[in-house]
Amino acid sequence: MPAKESLPRFVDDITFDGAPDRTCDVLAEAQTGGQSDETGFRLLPAGDEAFLARAWLIARSQRTLDLQYYLFSGDTSGALLSNSILQAADRGVRVRLLVDGWSLVWRDAESVLLNMHPNVEIRLFNPLAAAGDGPVSRLVAILTNAQRVNRRMHNKVFIADGKLVVIGGRNVDDRYFGFSEDFGFRDLDVLCSGALVKDICGSFDAYWNSTVAKTLRSAGIRNRSVAEFARFRSRLAGLRRQRRISRLERRLSQTRLAHRLAEGQLGVTWAQARLIVDPPDKVAGAAPQQASPLEQLVAMAQSVSRELLLVSPYFVPGERGMSVLTTLRSRGIRIVLVTNSLASTDIPLVHAGYRQYRGQLLDIGVEIHEIKPSSRGVARLREFLQPGRASLHAKAYVFDRSHVVLGSLNLDPRSMMLNTEIGVLVSNVLFAEQVAEYVRVLASDEHSYRLRLVGESSSLVWDDHRAQVQTRHLREPKANLWRRLIVRFLSLLPIEDQL
Repeated sequence: MPAKESLPRFVDDITFDGAPDRTCDVLAEAQTGGQSDETGFRLLPAGDEAFLARAWLIARSQRTLDLQYYLFSGDTSGALLSNSILQAADRGVRVRLLVDGWSLVWRDAESVLLNMHPNVEIRLFNPLAAAGDGPVSRLVAILTNAQRVNRRMHNKVFIADGKLVVIGGRNVDDRYFGFSEDFGFRDLDVLCSGALVKDICGSFDAYWNSTVAKTLRSAGIRNRSVAEFARFRSRLAGLRRQRRISRLERRLSQTRLAHRLAEGQLGVTWAQARLIVDPPDKVAGAAPQQASPLEQLVAMAQSVSRELLLVSPYFVPGERGMSVLTTLRSRGIRIVLVTNSLASTDIPLVHAGYRQYRGQLLDIGVEIHEIKPSSRGVARLREFLQPGRASLHAKAYVFDRSHVVLGSLNLDPRSMMLNTEIGVLVSNVLFAEQVAEYVRVLASDEHSYRLRLVGESSSLVWDDHRAQVQTRHLREPKANLWRRLIVRFLSLLPIEDQL
C-alpha cells in the first residue's frame, strides 16, 4: 500500500506529488516487458478507474493530448476533465479534441468554449450544416440531409503524448464512469502502450485531417467572447469546492488503479495486436478499400474451432449474421451472447430489431443472457425512453479464448454500414482469459437473465436466479406494458438496416 501522500489529488490538479513530470514517457518506456512489436494492455472494466486513467493521463501529459469521441458531455466527469485539459494547455500541451458533430452541438454546446484556449482546438466530425443556427434551421438541416446526418463517428480514443492510449466503449459522460445517481452503463475500456499506439495515432490523424472534420468556424459555430470563456473557466475551477467532488476524490484514490499508478506500474499484459478501424470517408458513402472492422470480426468468428463469446449491447444479426452463427453451431461451436434486456436497454428501437431473432438464436443452440436492470429506476409508464439503472454498453468478442476484439463495434447494421468504428484485435491467451472472465461475470445469475425455449410450442422464458431462488418470467421481465407494446409495434417497421 503506497503512502497516503503519494495518492492522487484528482480535483486540485490531478497530479502525483506536485508538478507533472515525464510519467507518460517513463511508464511507456518502463512497460517494455514485451517485444518491440508487442503492445501492453490493461483492462478498465470499472467506471471510476476508467475515469481515473483519463484524468491521470491529462495531468501527466507534457506535449500532446488527442481525444476522439462520439459524446463529450459537460456534466461532472466532462467538466473535471475539461478543467484538467485547460490546465494542461496552460503548461503548453497541444490539445486536439475531435467530437462527432451531432453530439457536441446538440447535447452540450458549452464544451466548445474549450476552443477559446490558444493551445486547444476542437473539430466536429460530419456536423450539421446549420449547427450554429437556431432550432428551426437545425431541423431543416436534418430533414434536407437525412442520409448524411444518419452517419456518425462512433470511435472512442484517448491518446497522451503519443505514448499511452485508452480505447474502448466509453464516451465522456457521467453515465459511463459511475458518477450518475440515476443511470449508469456497464462498459469496458483498455489502457495500452507499445507498438499499436503508433497505428492508433495514425488513425486519429486521418480523422482529424479528413475533409469531413470541420473547424468550429466552418461548422457554423459562433465565436464566443473572452468574458464567456472566463466564466466557463471559473465554473470549472469552482467544482473542486463542492462536497460531492471531495467524496468522488476519496473514492478514486482508493481504487486499485490509483495504487498501481502511484507505484509506477500499470500491470499490463503484452501481446501481438492489430488495429481495426473504418476510414473516415465511410460517412460520405465512399467505397471501402479494405474490410470493415465488423467484416474482420465476422472473419475471426468463422475461424473459431471451439467457442465464441459475444458481448454486444445492441445486437441485430440480420440474415447474414444468422447464417454465420448457424454454420458455427452446426460445427458444434459453443456460442454465448450477452446483450441488453428490454428493461435495461437505452435504445428500445434496437431491441425491436433484436427480438425478431431471439427464437431463431435459441433454436440453433446459442446461449443468450440478457442484462438485468437494477431493482431501482425501472421505467414507469411515463418514462418509456428511460431504461433501468444498469444498461450494458460494453463491446467484447472472444474467439477460442485466444483472441479478443475490444472497441466501439456493436453487432448491428449501423456499425456495419453507417457509423465509423474502431477496435483492437489482441492475440494472447492470458488476456483472452481476462476478458472471458469479464463475460462470465456479466452472464452470471446475479447480472443476467438466461433465456430458454420450453414446451412443444417453444415458448420463450427468462430464468431469473437470485439468492438461491429461481423465477421463470413468461414475458420481458421488469419492462412495463407501454414499453412492451411500443417495441412490438416498432418491430413491424421495415427499418432494420438503420438499427
